[in-house]
Amino acid sequence: FHQVAEGKIAPAQIAALADSNKWGGSGILQDFTGSSPIKLADAVMLMITLSDNTATNLVIDALGRSHEEKLAAVNERMKMLGVQNTRLLNKVMSWKTKKATPESLRYGIGVSTPADMVCLLEKMWRGELVSAAASKEMIKILSRQQYNSMIPRLLPFEATDSLVVAHKTGS
Repeated sequence: FHQVAEGKIAPAQIAALADSNKWGGSGILQDFTGSSPIKLADAVMLMITLSDNTATNLVIDALGRSHEEKLAAVNERMKMLGVQNTRLLNKVMSWKTKKATPESLRYGIGVSTPADMVCLLEKMWRGELVSAAASKEMIKILSRQQYNSMIPRLLPFEATDSLVVAHKTGS
């Protein structure tokens, strides 16, 4: 959303889905056959709502040219937002680019803290991440989460209630 606001990327931008950039684990893009164009906005939706690993990597790939530039785009933005312990360390299941740093070996794809997550969610709720409109769209996407057996499962509400839980699951 930050790079969209800066004009660096566009939601309608096409990412090339190919057999060479499909990854296992969760998600549905890994099961698509052959090559397919996919809008970046759709990849974001799949990344959040289905924890799609392939979609996640397509989104990361849109953030820069080199692996370092892609990671820096996320990590520098986190610092600008005031979260000091949240870092993207690698793409999902991307063994070729995995760094051999102690942090990457210990945490894998990334690292964060509960305090950083609360800070980000609070800024999102207040409309302070990119803009009020962007924050609202982020919450809308998080509200479409398909896996509700983790965060909302123990909340005291009935299926008929109007409570909406905007969240992201994943390992």
